[in-house]
Amino acid sequence: MASRSALILQLALKEQVCTKSIQDREVLRYSEVEVLPSVPIDAVFESRSGGNNTEFEIIQNELNLRTAAIAVPPTTETDVIQDRCCGLNTEEAIFTDSQLDVPVIENIMNCSPSPTTMSTDNDPEPFVPSDSSYTPSNQASESDSEPDEVTYQPSKKQRKRKADPQLWKRSVVKTLRLSGEKYVNRAAKKDQCTVCNVFKASQNKEPSRVNFENHKRREKESLEMKENDKKRAVENKGREFRAISFDLQAILPIPFAGDSQVYYKSHLNVYNFTIYDCSNKDGICYVWNETHGSKGSSEIGTCLYKYLQSLPQTVEHVATFSDTCGGQNRNKFVSAAMLYSVNKLTNLKTIDLKFMESGHSYLEADSMHATIERARRHKKIYTTREWCLLISASRLRPRPYHVNNMQYCDFLDLQQLVECIVNNTWLNNNGEKVSWIRIKWLGFEKRSPNIIQYKYDLSADFFYEIDVSANKRRSGRKRSWDSVQLKRKYATRLPISEKKKSDLLYLLNHETIPLDYADFINNLPSTSDLSKLMLCYIPSLKMINKLHTFTEKLEIVD
Repeated sequence: MASRSALILQLALKEQVCTKSIQDREVLRYSEVEVLPSVPIDAVFESRSGGNNTEFEIIQNELNLRTAAIAVPPTTETDVIQDRCCGLNTEEAIFTDSQLDVPVIENIMNCSPSPTTMSTDNDPEPFVPSDSSYTPSNQASESDSEPDEVTYQPSKKQRKRKADPQLWKRSVVKTLRLSGEKYVNRAAKKDQCTVCNVFKASQNKEPSRVNFENHKRREKESLEMKENDKKRAVENKGREFRAISFDLQAILPIPFAGDSQVYYKSHLNVYNFTIYDCSNKDGICYVWNETHGSKGSSEIGTCLYKYLQSLPQTVEHVATFSDTCGGQNRNKFVSAAMLYSVNKLTNLKTIDLKFMESGHSYLEADSMHATIERARRHKKIYTTREWCLLISASRLRPRPYHVNNMQYCDFLDLQQLVECIVNNTWLNNNGEKVSWIRIKWLGFEKRSPNIIQYKYDLSADFFYEIDVSANKRRSGRKRSWDSVQLKRKYATRLPISEKKKSDLLYLLNHETIPLDYADFINNLPSTSDLSKLMLCYIPSLKMINKLHTFTEKLEIVD
Protein backbone atom coordinates (compact mmCIF):
# COMPACT_ATOMS: atom_id res chain seq x y z
CA MET A 1 0.00 0.00 0.00
CA ALA A 2 2.89 2.33 0.68
CA SER A 3 4.24 1.93 -2.81
CA ARG A 4 0.78 2.44 -4.25
CA SER A 5 0.26 5.76 -2.47
CA ALA A 6 3.72 6.95 -3.41
CA LEU A 7 3.14 6.20 -7.08
CA ILE A 8 -0.22 7.96 -7.00
CA LEU A 9 1.45 11.03 -5.49
CA GLN A 10 4.20 10.95 -8.11
CA LEU A 11 1.64 10.66 -10.89
CA ALA A 12 -0.38 13.59 -9.58
CA LEU A 13 2.62 15.85 -9.16
CA LYS A 14 3.96 15.02 -12.61
CA GLU A 15 0.60 15.78 -14.17
CA GLN A 16 0.50 19.20 -12.50
CA VAL A 17 4.12 19.99 -13.39
CA CYS A 18 3.65 19.07 -17.02
CA THR A 19 0.54 21.20 -17.33
CA LYS A 20 2.16 24.28 -15.78
CA SER A 21 5.38 23.87 -17.76
CA ILE A 22 3.44 23.71 -20.99
CA GLN A 23 1.63 26.91 -20.13
CA ASP A 24 4.85 28.80 -19.32
CA ARG A 25 6.89 27.50 -22.24
CA GLU A 26 4.16 27.89 -24.89
CA VAL A 27 4.83 24.35 -26.13
CA LEU A 28 1.22 23.26 -25.94
CA ARG A 29 -2.09 24.74 -24.88
CA TYR A 30 -4.44 23.54 -22.19
CA SER A 31 -6.86 22.65 -24.94
CA GLU A 32 -4.35 20.23 -26.47
CA VAL A 33 -3.73 18.34 -23.25
CA GLU A 34 -6.10 15.56 -22.41
CA VAL A 35 -7.14 16.16 -18.84
CA LEU A 36 -8.94 13.32 -17.12
CA PRO A 37 -11.92 14.14 -14.95
CA SER A 38 -11.60 13.96 -11.23
CA VAL A 39 -12.75 10.52 -10.04
CA PRO A 40 -12.15 8.54 -6.87
CA ILE A 41 -8.92 6.61 -6.71
CA ASP A 42 -10.69 3.23 -6.20
CA ALA A 43 -12.75 3.83 -9.33
CA VAL A 44 -9.63 4.47 -11.31
CA PHE A 45 -8.14 1.13 -10.28
CA GLU A 46 -11.36 -0.73 -10.97
CA SER A 47 -11.80 0.75 -14.44
CA ARG A 48 -8.19 0.29 -15.48
CA SER A 49 -7.43 -3.15 -13.99
CA GLY A 50 -10.20 -5.20 -15.53
CA GLY A 51 -9.41 -7.80 -12.94
CA ASN A 52 -6.33 -9.03 -14.82
CA ASN A 53 -3.37 -6.76 -13.93
CA THR A 54 -1.91 -6.02 -10.56
CA GLU A 55 -2.21 -2.64 -8.93
CA PHE A 56 1.46 -1.85 -9.43
CA GLU A 57 1.26 -2.49 -13.17
CA ILE A 58 -1.89 -0.38 -13.51
CA ILE A 59 -0.27 2.60 -11.79
CA GLN A 60 2.90 2.21 -13.82
CA ASN A 61 0.94 2.12 -17.09
CA GLU A 62 -1.06 5.15 -16.05
CA LEU A 63 2.16 7.01 -15.30
CA ASN A 64 3.73 6.08 -18.63
CA LEU A 65 0.63 7.02 -20.64
CA ARG A 66 0.34 10.45 -19.12
CA THR A 67 4.06 11.16 -19.39
CA ALA A 68 4.08 10.19 -23.07
CA ALA A 69 0.98 12.28 -23.82
CA ILE A 70 2.63 15.37 -22.37
CA ALA A 71 6.20 15.69 -23.63
CA VAL A 72 8.04 17.91 -21.17
CA PRO A 73 11.81 17.98 -20.68
CA PRO A 74 12.56 16.17 -17.43
CA THR A 75 15.35 18.61 -16.58
CA THR A 76 12.98 21.28 -15.27
CA GLU A 77 10.68 19.07 -13.21
CA THR A 78 12.43 19.54 -9.89
CA ASP A 79 12.57 23.34 -10.12
CA VAL A 80 8.95 23.62 -11.22
CA ILE A 81 7.76 21.24 -8.48
CA GLN A 82 9.38 23.43 -5.85
CA ASP A 83 7.87 26.60 -7.35
CA ARG A 84 4.34 25.30 -7.97
CA CYS A 85 3.65 22.92 -5.09
CA CYS A 86 4.33 25.49 -2.40
CA GLY A 87 1.20 27.39 -3.38
CA LEU A 88 -1.39 24.63 -2.95
CA ASN A 89 -4.27 25.19 -0.55
CA THR A 90 -3.64 22.71 2.25
CA GLU A 91 -7.20 22.92 3.57
CA GLU A 92 -8.89 21.82 0.32
CA ALA A 93 -6.46 19.82 -1.80
CA ILE A 94 -4.41 17.70 0.63
CA PHE A 95 -5.65 15.08 3.01
CA THR A 96 -3.85 12.47 5.08
CA ASP A 97 -4.48 8.77 4.69
CA SER A 98 -5.33 7.67 8.18
CA GLN A 99 -4.13 4.17 7.54
CA LEU A 100 -0.82 4.91 5.81
CA ASP A 101 0.00 8.44 7.09
CA VAL A 102 1.05 9.36 3.54
CA PRO A 103 -0.12 12.71 2.07
CA VAL A 104 -2.19 12.13 -1.04
CA ILE A 105 -3.33 14.89 -3.42
CA GLU A 106 -7.00 14.60 -4.25
CA ASN A 107 -8.85 16.22 -7.11
CA ILE A 108 -5.51 17.37 -8.51
CA MET A 109 -6.78 18.74 -11.84
CA ASN A 110 -9.48 20.92 -10.30
CA CYS A 111 -7.35 22.65 -7.71
CA SER A 112 -5.59 25.87 -8.62
CA PRO A 113 -2.58 27.47 -6.95
CA SER A 114 -3.43 29.98 -4.30
CA PRO A 115 -1.57 31.71 -1.52
CA THR A 116 -1.00 29.70 1.63
CA THR A 117 -2.63 30.87 4.79
CA MET A 118 0.35 29.97 6.95
CA SER A 119 4.01 30.52 6.16
CA THR A 120 7.33 30.74 7.91
CA ASP A 121 10.45 32.74 7.29
CA ASN A 122 12.13 29.84 5.53
CA ASP A 123 9.22 29.10 3.19
CA PRO A 124 9.37 30.48 -0.34
CA GLU A 125 6.90 33.15 -1.40
CA PRO A 126 3.64 31.65 -2.76
CA PHE A 127 2.64 31.97 -6.38
CA VAL A 128 0.00 34.66 -6.86
CA PRO A 129 -1.83 34.64 -10.19
CA SER A 130 -1.89 38.01 -11.96
CA ASP A 131 -4.62 39.52 -14.09
CA SER A 132 -2.15 40.44 -16.84
CA SER A 133 -0.65 37.21 -18.14
CA TYR A 134 2.04 36.86 -20.76
CA THR A 135 0.76 36.77 -24.33
CA PRO A 136 2.82 35.16 -27.09
CA SER A 137 4.05 37.32 -29.95
CA ASN A 138 1.80 35.57 -32.48
CA GLN A 139 -1.39 36.42 -30.57
CA ALA A 140 -2.92 39.83 -29.99
CA SER A 141 -3.51 40.87 -26.42
CA GLU A 142 -6.10 43.19 -24.94
CA SER A 143 -3.38 45.59 -23.84
CA ASP A 144 -2.49 46.33 -27.46
CA SER A 145 -5.69 48.29 -27.93
CA GLU A 146 -5.26 50.10 -24.59
CA PRO A 147 -1.69 51.42 -24.47
CA ASP A 148 -2.43 53.68 -21.50
CA GLU A 149 -2.73 50.69 -19.20
CA VAL A 150 0.74 49.36 -20.03
CA THR A 151 3.23 50.07 -17.25
CA TYR A 152 6.93 50.63 -18.04
CA GLN A 153 9.32 48.40 -16.16
CA PRO A 154 12.92 49.75 -16.17
CA SER A 155 15.72 47.36 -16.91
CA LYS A 156 18.39 46.44 -14.43
CA LYS A 157 20.85 48.88 -16.01
CA GLN A 158 18.34 51.73 -15.87
CA ARG A 159 17.44 50.96 -12.26
CA LYS A 160 21.13 51.17 -11.37
CA ARG A 161 21.49 54.54 -13.07
CA LYS A 162 18.42 55.93 -11.33
CA ALA A 163 19.40 54.64 -7.91
CA ASP A 164 22.88 56.21 -7.85
CA PRO A 165 23.90 58.05 -11.04
CA GLN A 166 27.30 59.14 -9.71
CA LEU A 167 28.25 55.63 -8.61
CA TRP A 168 27.16 54.24 -11.97
CA LYS A 169 29.22 56.87 -13.80
CA ARG A 170 32.33 56.09 -11.77
CA SER A 171 31.98 52.38 -12.42
CA VAL A 172 31.56 52.97 -16.16
CA VAL A 173 34.64 55.18 -16.27
CA LYS A 174 36.64 52.55 -14.42
CA THR A 175 35.41 49.76 -16.68
CA LEU A 176 36.22 51.65 -19.86
CA ARG A 177 39.61 52.66 -18.54
CA LEU A 178 40.51 49.10 -17.63
CA SER A 179 39.27 47.83 -20.99
CA GLY A 180 41.53 50.26 -22.84
CA GLU A 181 38.74 52.36 -24.36
CA LYS A 182 39.10 56.12 -24.40
CA TYR A 183 36.58 57.79 -22.13
CA VAL A 184 37.21 61.43 -21.30
CA ASN A 185 34.59 63.23 -19.25
CA ARG A 186 36.14 65.58 -16.78
CA ALA A 187 35.82 69.20 -15.82
CA ALA A 188 37.99 71.51 -17.88
CA LYS A 189 41.08 72.89 -16.18
CA LYS A 190 40.77 76.65 -15.84
CA ASP A 191 43.44 79.27 -15.32
CA GLN A 192 43.13 81.17 -12.08
CA CYS A 193 41.95 84.77 -12.31
CA THR A 194 43.99 87.25 -10.27
CA VAL A 195 41.10 89.65 -9.65
CA CYS A 196 38.80 86.88 -8.42
CA ASN A 197 41.47 85.31 -6.20
CA VAL A 198 42.36 88.64 -4.60
CA PHE A 199 38.71 89.43 -3.91
CA LYS A 200 38.03 86.01 -2.39
CA ALA A 201 41.16 86.12 -0.23
CA SER A 202 40.66 89.65 1.09
CA GLN A 203 39.00 90.00 4.48
CA ASN A 204 37.62 93.48 3.83
CA LYS A 205 35.85 93.13 0.49
CA GLU A 206 34.13 96.52 0.37
CA PRO A 207 37.01 98.57 -1.15
CA SER A 208 37.45 96.10 -4.03
CA ARG A 209 33.80 95.14 -4.51
CA VAL A 210 33.15 97.71 -7.25
CA ASN A 211 36.19 96.59 -9.22
CA PHE A 212 35.17 92.94 -8.81
CA GLU A 213 31.60 93.58 -9.97
CA ASN A 214 32.83 95.45 -13.06
CA HIS A 215 35.21 92.57 -13.74
CA LYS A 216 32.35 90.03 -13.64
CA ARG A 217 30.19 92.30 -15.80
CA ARG A 218 32.88 92.52 -18.48
CA GLU A 219 33.29 88.76 -18.33
CA LYS A 220 29.58 88.23 -18.94
CA GLU A 221 29.49 90.75 -21.79
CA SER A 222 32.46 89.19 -23.58
CA LEU A 223 31.01 85.68 -23.33
CA GLU A 224 27.62 86.84 -24.59
CA MET A 225 29.19 88.67 -27.53
CA LYS A 226 31.25 85.62 -28.46
CA GLU A 227 28.18 83.39 -28.36
CA ASN A 228 26.21 85.82 -30.52
CA ASP A 229 28.97 86.00 -33.12
CA LYS A 230 29.31 82.21 -33.13
CA LYS A 231 25.58 81.84 -33.68
CA ARG A 232 25.66 84.38 -36.48
CA ALA A 233 28.58 82.61 -38.18
CA VAL A 234 26.85 79.22 -37.96
CA GLU A 235 23.60 80.59 -39.36
CA ASN A 236 25.50 82.30 -42.19
CA LYS A 237 27.52 79.07 -42.75
CA GLY A 238 30.67 81.12 -43.11
CA ARG A 239 29.76 82.56 -46.48
CA GLU A 240 30.03 86.25 -45.59
CA PHE A 241 30.80 86.31 -41.85
CA ARG A 242 33.41 84.35 -39.92
CA ALA A 243 33.95 84.19 -36.16
CA ILE A 244 37.29 82.77 -35.03
CA SER A 245 39.31 82.46 -31.84
CA PHE A 246 43.09 82.20 -31.76
CA ASP A 247 45.83 81.64 -29.23
CA LEU A 248 49.45 80.52 -29.00
CA GLN A 249 49.89 77.14 -27.35
CA ALA A 250 52.45 76.46 -24.65
CA ILE A 251 55.91 75.53 -25.85
CA LEU A 252 56.22 72.04 -27.35
CA PRO A 253 59.67 70.58 -26.58
CA ILE A 254 62.05 68.58 -28.76
CA PRO A 255 62.83 65.90 -27.78
CA PHE A 256 59.57 64.85 -26.14
CA ALA A 257 60.19 61.48 -24.49
CA GLY A 258 59.89 59.77 -21.14
CA ASP A 259 63.63 59.44 -20.49
CA SER A 260 64.81 61.12 -17.28
CA GLN A 261 67.87 62.59 -19.03
CA VAL A 262 65.59 64.68 -21.22
CA TYR A 263 64.20 66.48 -18.18
CA TYR A 264 67.59 67.88 -17.12
CA LYS A 265 68.71 69.01 -20.58
CA SER A 266 67.74 71.99 -22.72
CA HIS A 267 65.09 71.50 -25.37
CA LEU A 268 64.46 72.88 -28.81
CA ASN A 269 61.28 74.97 -28.57
CA VAL A 270 58.40 74.45 -31.00
CA TYR A 271 55.57 77.01 -31.27
CA ASN A 272 52.00 76.26 -32.33
CA PHE A 273 49.62 79.10 -33.19
CA THR A 274 46.04 77.80 -33.37
CA ILE A 275 42.93 79.27 -35.00
CA TYR A 276 39.46 77.80 -34.46
CA ASP A 277 36.79 78.65 -37.04
CA CYS A 278 33.40 78.63 -35.29
CA SER A 279 31.39 78.52 -38.53
CA ASN A 280 32.61 75.08 -39.66
CA LYS A 281 34.58 73.82 -36.61
CA ASP A 282 37.84 73.78 -38.54
CA GLY A 283 41.13 73.98 -36.67
CA ILE A 284 44.12 75.62 -38.35
CA CYS A 285 47.60 75.37 -36.84
CA TYR A 286 50.82 77.20 -37.75
CA VAL A 287 53.87 75.37 -36.40
CA TRP A 288 57.55 76.41 -36.37
CA ASN A 289 60.60 75.91 -34.16
CA GLU A 290 62.82 78.57 -32.66
CA THR A 291 65.36 78.41 -35.49
CA HIS A 292 62.70 79.72 -37.92
CA GLY A 293 61.17 82.45 -35.76
CA SER A 294 60.34 83.69 -32.28
CA LYS A 295 56.90 84.06 -30.70
CA GLY A 296 56.42 87.80 -31.00
CA SER A 297 53.81 90.03 -32.56
CA SER A 298 55.32 89.79 -36.06
CA GLU A 299 54.85 86.01 -36.09
CA ILE A 300 51.29 86.26 -34.74
CA GLY A 301 50.35 88.98 -37.23
CA THR A 302 51.85 86.97 -40.10
CA CYS A 303 49.80 83.89 -39.20
CA LEU A 304 46.61 85.96 -39.01
CA TYR A 305 47.36 87.56 -42.38
CA LYS A 306 47.95 84.15 -44.00
CA TYR A 307 44.66 82.89 -42.56
CA LEU A 308 42.78 85.89 -43.98
CA GLN A 309 44.41 85.24 -47.35
CA SER A 310 43.10 81.66 -47.33
CA LEU A 311 39.44 82.66 -46.83
CA PRO A 312 36.96 82.38 -49.72
CA GLN A 313 36.26 85.49 -51.77
CA THR A 314 32.71 85.65 -50.40
CA VAL A 315 33.85 86.46 -46.84
CA GLU A 316 33.51 90.17 -46.08
CA HIS A 317 33.53 90.37 -42.29
CA VAL A 318 35.80 88.56 -39.81
CA ALA A 319 35.45 88.79 -36.01
CA THR A 320 38.27 87.42 -33.86
CA PHE A 321 38.39 86.61 -30.14
CA SER A 322 41.59 86.27 -28.15
CA ASP A 323 43.11 86.90 -24.75
CA THR A 324 44.53 90.23 -23.65
CA CYS A 325 48.22 89.49 -24.15
CA GLY A 326 49.70 92.84 -25.12
CA GLY A 327 52.95 91.47 -26.46
CA GLN A 328 51.25 89.18 -29.00
CA ASN A 329 47.72 90.36 -29.79
CA ARG A 330 46.90 93.86 -28.57
CA ASN A 331 49.61 96.05 -30.08
CA LYS A 332 50.36 98.33 -33.03
CA PHE A 333 52.14 95.62 -35.05
CA VAL A 334 49.12 93.30 -35.25
CA SER A 335 46.93 96.35 -35.86
CA ALA A 336 49.15 97.36 -38.78
CA ALA A 337 48.83 93.83 -40.21
CA MET A 338 45.03 94.06 -39.98
CA LEU A 339 45.03 97.49 -41.63
CA TYR A 340 47.16 96.08 -44.43
CA SER A 341 44.81 93.07 -44.80
CA VAL A 342 41.59 95.07 -44.98
CA ASN A 343 43.11 97.43 -47.56
CA LYS A 344 44.95 94.87 -49.68
CA LEU A 345 42.52 91.92 -49.72
CA THR A 346 39.69 92.82 -52.07
CA ASN A 347 36.96 90.73 -50.45
CA LEU A 348 37.42 91.91 -46.84
CA LYS A 349 35.49 94.97 -45.71
CA THR A 350 35.59 94.74 -41.90
CA ILE A 351 37.90 93.11 -39.34
CA ASP A 352 37.17 93.13 -35.61
CA LEU A 353 39.67 92.17 -32.92
CA LYS A 354 37.77 91.52 -29.68
CA PHE A 355 39.57 90.72 -26.44
CA MET A 356 38.07 88.59 -23.69
CA GLU A 357 38.22 89.48 -20.03
CA SER A 358 41.52 88.54 -18.44
CA GLY A 359 41.28 85.22 -16.61
CA HIS A 360 37.94 84.28 -18.21
CA SER A 361 38.67 83.87 -21.90
CA TYR A 362 37.19 80.35 -22.44
CA LEU A 363 38.42 80.26 -26.03
CA GLU A 364 37.69 77.39 -28.39
CA ALA A 365 41.36 77.48 -29.39
CA ASP A 366 42.21 76.38 -25.85
CA SER A 367 40.19 73.21 -26.42
CA MET A 368 42.45 72.50 -29.38
CA HIS A 369 45.44 72.74 -27.06
CA ALA A 370 43.85 70.28 -24.65
CA THR A 371 43.15 67.85 -27.49
CA ILE A 372 46.77 68.01 -28.64
CA GLU A 373 48.06 67.49 -25.11
CA ARG A 374 45.92 64.37 -24.70
CA ALA A 375 47.13 63.01 -28.03
CA ARG A 376 50.81 63.41 -27.13
CA ARG A 377 50.62 61.18 -24.06
CA HIS A 378 52.99 58.22 -24.19
CA LYS A 379 54.43 59.46 -27.49
CA LYS A 380 58.05 60.14 -28.42
CA ILE A 381 58.75 63.08 -30.71
CA TYR A 382 62.14 64.19 -32.01
CA THR A 383 61.49 66.60 -34.91
CA THR A 384 59.20 69.46 -35.87
CA ARG A 385 57.74 67.34 -38.64
CA GLU A 386 56.63 64.71 -36.12
CA TRP A 387 54.90 67.41 -34.07
CA CYS A 388 53.01 68.46 -37.20
CA LEU A 389 51.87 64.89 -37.84
CA LEU A 390 50.73 64.40 -34.25
CA ILE A 391 48.81 67.70 -34.20
CA SER A 392 47.04 66.83 -37.44
CA ALA A 393 46.04 63.37 -36.18
CA SER A 394 45.01 64.50 -32.68
CA ARG A 395 41.44 65.09 -33.90
CA LEU A 396 39.47 62.92 -36.32
CA ARG A 397 35.92 64.31 -36.14
CA PRO A 398 34.63 66.30 -37.87
CA ARG A 399 37.97 66.75 -39.66
CA PRO A 400 41.64 66.57 -38.68
CA TYR A 401 43.42 69.81 -37.91
CA HIS A 402 45.02 71.56 -40.86
CA VAL A 403 48.71 72.13 -40.05
CA ASN A 404 51.06 74.61 -41.76
CA ASN A 405 54.77 74.06 -41.17
CA MET A 406 56.17 77.60 -41.18
CA GLN A 407 59.71 78.47 -42.35
CA TYR A 408 61.85 81.51 -41.58
CA CYS A 409 61.15 82.92 -45.04
CA ASP A 410 57.37 82.97 -44.40
CA PHE A 411 57.35 85.55 -41.61
CA LEU A 412 56.78 89.23 -42.42
CA ASP A 413 58.54 92.22 -40.94
CA LEU A 414 55.66 94.11 -39.32
CA GLN A 415 58.00 96.51 -37.59
CA GLN A 416 59.08 97.78 -41.00
CA LEU A 417 55.39 98.06 -41.95
CA VAL A 418 54.68 100.22 -38.89
CA GLU A 419 57.62 102.48 -39.67
CA CYS A 420 56.43 102.80 -43.26
CA ILE A 421 52.72 103.56 -42.89
CA VAL A 422 51.89 104.19 -39.20
CA ASN A 423 52.80 107.58 -37.82
CA ASN A 424 50.44 107.89 -34.87
CA THR A 425 49.27 105.33 -32.32
CA TRP A 426 49.17 107.34 -29.08
CA LEU A 427 46.59 110.11 -29.72
CA ASN A 428 43.01 109.73 -30.91
CA ASN A 429 41.11 112.22 -33.03
CA ASN A 430 39.87 114.00 -29.89
CA GLY A 431 43.41 114.66 -28.74
CA GLU A 432 43.18 112.14 -25.90
CA LYS A 433 45.95 109.71 -25.08
CA VAL A 434 45.28 106.11 -26.06
CA SER A 435 45.60 103.47 -23.33
CA TRP A 436 46.31 100.28 -25.27
CA ILE A 437 46.22 98.12 -22.17
CA ARG A 438 42.53 98.97 -21.62
CA ILE A 439 41.33 98.39 -25.19
CA LYS A 440 38.68 95.65 -25.57
CA TRP A 441 37.75 96.10 -29.24
CA LEU A 442 39.81 97.08 -32.29
CA GLY A 443 37.97 97.71 -35.56
CA PHE A 444 39.28 98.10 -39.13
CA GLU A 445 37.17 99.05 -42.17
CA LYS A 446 37.97 99.39 -45.85
CA ARG A 447 36.06 102.66 -46.09
CA SER A 448 38.45 104.18 -43.51
CA PRO A 449 41.87 102.99 -44.71
CA ASN A 450 43.96 104.92 -42.14
CA ILE A 451 41.62 104.73 -39.13
CA ILE A 452 41.86 102.34 -36.17
CA GLN A 453 38.61 102.21 -34.19
CA TYR A 454 38.74 101.10 -30.56
CA LYS A 455 36.59 100.69 -27.46
CA TYR A 456 37.48 100.40 -23.81
CA ASP A 457 34.26 98.46 -23.15
CA LEU A 458 32.53 95.95 -25.40
CA SER A 459 29.13 97.38 -24.51
CA ALA A 460 30.11 100.99 -25.28
CA ASP A 461 27.88 102.88 -27.70
CA PHE A 462 30.58 104.44 -29.88
CA PHE A 463 34.16 103.93 -31.08
CA TYR A 464 37.14 106.16 -30.56
CA GLU A 465 39.25 106.68 -33.69
CA ILE A 466 42.99 106.89 -34.29
CA ASP A 467 44.28 108.36 -37.54
CA VAL A 468 47.53 106.46 -38.01
CA SER A 469 48.65 108.72 -40.87
CA ALA A 470 48.46 111.92 -38.79
CA ASN A 471 51.74 113.15 -37.39
CA LYS A 472 52.06 116.53 -35.68
CA ARG A 473 55.74 116.14 -34.90
CA ARG A 474 56.94 116.05 -38.49
CA SER A 475 55.41 117.07 -41.76
CA GLY A 476 55.23 114.84 -44.80
CA ARG A 477 52.82 113.50 -47.30
CA LYS A 478 50.68 110.46 -46.60
CA ARG A 479 51.66 107.22 -48.28
CA SER A 480 49.01 105.15 -50.00
CA TRP A 481 48.54 101.47 -49.28
CA ASP A 482 49.18 100.62 -52.92
CA SER A 483 52.82 101.59 -52.56
CA VAL A 484 53.34 99.52 -49.40
CA GLN A 485 55.22 96.25 -49.85
CA LEU A 486 55.79 93.70 -47.10
CA LYS A 487 59.30 92.40 -46.52
CA ARG A 488 60.62 89.23 -44.94
CA LYS A 489 61.67 89.42 -41.33
CA TYR A 490 64.42 86.80 -41.44
CA ALA A 491 67.01 86.20 -44.13
CA THR A 492 68.42 83.02 -42.55
CA ARG A 493 67.59 80.62 -39.76
CA LEU A 494 68.01 81.85 -36.20
CA PRO A 495 70.83 80.29 -34.15
CA ILE A 496 70.19 78.57 -30.85
CA SER A 497 72.46 78.94 -27.84
CA GLU A 498 75.67 76.99 -27.60
CA LYS A 499 74.53 75.26 -24.39
CA LYS A 500 71.29 74.09 -25.99
CA LYS A 501 73.14 72.69 -28.98
CA SER A 502 75.60 70.83 -26.72
CA ASP A 503 72.72 69.35 -24.67
CA LEU A 504 71.00 68.08 -27.80
CA LEU A 505 74.27 66.56 -29.04
CA TYR A 506 74.75 64.91 -25.64
CA LEU A 507 71.33 63.26 -25.88
CA LEU A 508 72.14 62.17 -29.42
CA ASN A 509 75.52 60.67 -28.48
CA HIS A 510 73.95 58.73 -25.60
CA GLU A 511 71.20 57.53 -27.98
CA THR A 512 68.44 59.12 -25.93
CA ILE A 513 67.64 60.69 -29.27
CA PRO A 514 67.83 57.91 -31.88
CA LEU A 515 70.67 58.12 -34.36
CA ASP A 516 68.13 58.35 -37.17
CA TYR A 517 67.65 62.01 -36.19
CA ALA A 518 71.35 62.88 -36.28
CA ASP A 519 70.99 65.02 -39.40
CA PHE A 520 68.23 67.11 -37.84
CA ILE A 521 70.25 67.78 -34.66
CA ASN A 522 73.56 68.39 -36.39
CA ASN A 523 72.04 70.87 -38.86
CA LEU A 524 70.62 73.13 -36.15
CA PRO A 525 72.43 76.49 -36.29
CA SER A 526 73.99 77.73 -33.06
CA THR A 527 75.96 80.71 -31.80
CA SER A 528 79.11 78.59 -31.65
CA ASP A 529 78.93 78.08 -35.41
CA LEU A 530 78.70 81.84 -35.95
CA SER A 531 81.66 82.50 -33.67
CA LYS A 532 83.75 80.06 -35.68
CA LEU A 533 82.81 81.86 -38.85
CA MET A 534 83.74 85.20 -37.32
CA LEU A 535 87.11 83.83 -36.20
CA CYS A 536 87.79 82.75 -39.74
CA TYR A 537 86.63 86.12 -41.07
CA ILE A 538 88.51 88.43 -38.67
CA PRO A 539 92.09 87.41 -39.66
CA SER A 540 91.30 88.14 -43.28
CA LEU A 541 90.26 91.67 -42.30
CA LYS A 542 93.50 92.14 -40.42
CA MET A 543 95.46 91.01 -43.42
CA ILE A 544 93.58 93.45 -45.64
CA ASN A 545 94.26 96.31 -43.25
CA LYS A 546 97.94 95.43 -43.10
CA LEU A 547 98.17 95.34 -46.87
CA HIS A 548 96.34 98.65 -47.07
CA THR A 549 98.72 100.34 -44.62
CA PHE A 550 101.71 98.81 -46.35
CA THR A 551 100.65 100.21 -49.73
CA GLU A 552 100.09 103.62 -48.17
CA LYS A 553 103.65 103.59 -46.82
CA LEU A 554 104.96 102.64 -50.22
CA GLU A 555 103.10 105.55 -51.80
CA ILE A 556 104.52 107.95 -49.23
CA VAL A 557 108.04 106.72 -49.85
CA ASP A 558 107.63 107.15 -53.58
